[in-house]
Amino acid sequence: MLDRPLADHAILITGASSGIGAALALQCAAQGAWLVLTARREHELDLVAQQCIAHGGRAVYVAGDITDPVHAHHVVE
Repeated sequence: MLDRPLADHAILITGASSGIGAALALQCAAQGAWLVLTARREHELDLVAQQCIAHGGRAVYVAGDITDPVHAHHVVE
């Protein structure tokens, strides 16, 4: 497991549809993480989730604005 140090760890990444959030998601996926991704742009978020799966991670996404308390609660359920 040394080559996949995040295997079976759950990680929530906000702003995951682009930039640093997307890059972090891909890096974590390559290390075997279980990812919960959130961002406002659903189409881009879906693409990042698919890339994460292709890199060996497990990913689900919840599109929305993390500053909205209802969305934030939904993400962590």
